[in-house]
Formats: sequence, C-alpha cells, structure tokens
Amino acid sequence: MWRAELGRIPTVGALSRRGVMVENSECCFCSAGSDSVSHLFTSCPFALNLWEKISLWCRVHRFFVFSFRDLVEVHNSGPRLESEKKAIQGVIYTACWLLWKAKNDFRFNNKRCSVEEIFC
Repeated sequence: MWRAELGRIPTVGALSRRGVMVENSECCFCSAGSDSVSHLFTSCPFALNLWEKISLWCRVHRFFVFSFRDLVEVHNSGPRLESEKKAIQGVIYTACWLLWKAKNDFRFNNKRCSVEEIFC
C-alpha cells in the first residue's frame, strides 16, 4: 500500500516513465483510462463497482475517493470503534491487493475475472 501511494508499483505509466516500452497503456478493465495507480484504484468503473460492494457489505457509507490517499484513509471517516476501523482497513487493503492481482492476471495471462469474483 505504501508503494502504491508513492507511485512505486509497476503500472504501465510508471514503467513508461522508467523507459520501459509497453504495448497498450489503457486500463485493462475499462479501456477508458490509463493504467495508473490513480485510475486503477479510484476512478476505474471496475474498481468503483468493487468499492460499492465492499461498502454495502461493511455497512458503511459509500467510499468517495478522489486519490489513492483517500482510499488509504477511508477507514478513519465516521465515528467507529478502533476494532471496526482496523477491520475496514484490512478489507480495503486486501481488496487493493486482489484488484492489483486481477489486473496483472488479465494483462499478462489474459485471465479475466469479474468484480463479483474479487469481492468473494
């Protein structure tokens, strides 16, 4: 999570800044945005659908995130017990990892999964 927040995970955007040529720079989930931390986790319709499912499951207000930092801090919003905050934080961190893994599975192995599969 800290590497993603610093922009230090190997998205297509980060790789191209390092001189690595990548054939397709579009988001593999929606083909509408760039493959970047910001798009993948906060503005891609695929991710937004996942955050909606998670917020309903956790019984919290919908996540309105505009940056990756907002996503990292969403568990602190609203009056909650410390144990609830930790649980929500764990769910969000796990979902980010699964979203990243699903993106890589699709990009490198052509293995597509649904939001429902990630959510489960």
